[in-house]
Amino acid sequence: MTFPATNIPIVSIFQQLVDRSMLGRLSGLLTMASLGLTPVSYAVTSFFLSNGVPISSSMFGGACSLLLVNFIVLWKLPVFRKTT
Repeated sequence: MTFPATNIPIVSIFQQLVDRSMLGRLSGLLTMASLGLTPVSYAVTSFFLSNGVPISSSMFGGACSLLLVNFIVLWKLPVFRKTT
């Protein structure tokens, strides 16, 4: 639920605001950042699992933190609410 709620508005706003000649570079940078955080996610999840935290609790905590970040972004960046 939150993945499309985050990615679709971000990509749409970037396509509106970024110069066409730089759009490919920005998309590449966002993709690199997203893929670069995957090993960090694996490490954090492995740490929690090795310390006895159930996977369901890890998934719930991750979902709650993602929802929190989405709400903060919507609250702090009104451009997400005002796009046409």
